[in-house]
Amino acid sequence: MGLPVLLLSLWGCTRDNTVTNPPSSDWLNASFVCTPFTRYPKAEPEAIALYDKALALSRGEPPIDQVNITALYEQAAERGYWAAMHNTAIRYYQGNGVMEDEQRALYWFKALEKLAIPEAYYGMFLVHYKGIGVKKDRNKALEYVHKGAQLGDPDALVSVAKSLYPEGKFQQAYIALECAVQQGHKQAAWELASNYETDKDYDKAYHAYRNGAKLGCGSCVRALAYAYAHQNKYPTFGLNKDEPRASCLFKLAKTLRDKPELRFPDLDERCPATVAQPKHRD
Repeated sequence: MGLPVLLLSLWGCTRDNTVTNPPSSDWLNASFVCTPFTRYPKAEPEAIALYDKALALSRGEPPIDQVNITALYEQAAERGYWAAMHNTAIRYYQGNGVMEDEQRALYWFKALEKLAIPEAYYGMFLVHYKGIGVKKDRNKALEYVHKGAQLGDPDALVSVAKSLYPEGKFQQAYIALECAVQQGHKQAAWELASNYETDKDYDKAYHAYRNGAKLGCGSCVRALAYAYAHQNKYPTFGLNKDEPRASCLFKLAKTLRDKPELRFPDLDERCPATVAQPKHRD
């Protein structure tokens, strides 16, 4: 069984709480080995069943019973399932299916921290970065997110990458993003591709967009569609114009708006080339 689906991260930009002593990012270097964390505590079958039921309800036909979903996640959390703890905390913070309650969110984030897993440190990053039940503290937030990233958490790796941009440490940021992409993180693929595009490294940008498209990143799929269509203002990445393939990709991007959980590992079979492309592209 793969890792559970966690609710969206809460990364956002803020201008308060300056960083006086940012954690070292020296561990993001050429010798860095991207190793996904695997030492998760074993969950009770009943807790997994409750979690899976909540997830299935969240993906069902509207109207979505948010109250029941939150209740199911919390029942699974009370049985010690770490993924349910994370989702329960997020739902209390957002007031999703329950009254907004930062203290209850903080309770579950702290319960998760006791497990010492990557998602726990990412959760405490959110607590201190957003000020969930505590005073905002960007220094503590970055300490926690670096811990999570060093243990391989994809969300933490993306957040660390974003924190490195203002310092001009782009190569280290790219190492972090590449590791997150290897673990299936869609936002990381978009971040990586768009930054390569800004750097005018179109070869890397194209491959990053393509990887992201296979992961179900809608923006990545659209970027490829624009490139194959040779639409004005958009880079073509050296691709030859292929209108049928572009049309197919635009349709996939539209599908993702309604079903964002979809992935397309068979992207080339779904939207096959009808025009020969340079060897370094297809």
